[in-house]
Amino acid sequence: MIGKALAFLVLMTLPCVAADETCVQDKIISVSSDGETLTMASGNEFQVLAGQEVQSVLWLPQSDVLICVASVPSGGNTVGLYEIVNVDEHGEKVSARKLD
Repeated sequence: MIGKALAFLVLMTLPCVAADETCVQDKIISVSSDGETLTMASGNEFQVLAGQEVQSVLWLPQSDVLICVASVPSGGNTVGLYEIVNVDEHGEKVSARKLD
């Protein structure tokens, strides 16, 4: 447990390597019964990363969210990493990938 806490603290102190970060407001339309898939009013769907569904499963439709995507260089490519912040749930966050 101490090792995980120390690793978390180290990661939190590292400088952000995101080349570009953009956030947009949206609203949750539906949450799958297992909390794995979030559908937004914009029509976008997101798959919540494993282990974080314990938070998103409790999120309610019509909740306001802030969706941030950071473009991060990875092996010569740029990868979009999504963080979804539930404004109505006191800023609870989950990481996700956008579904096509």
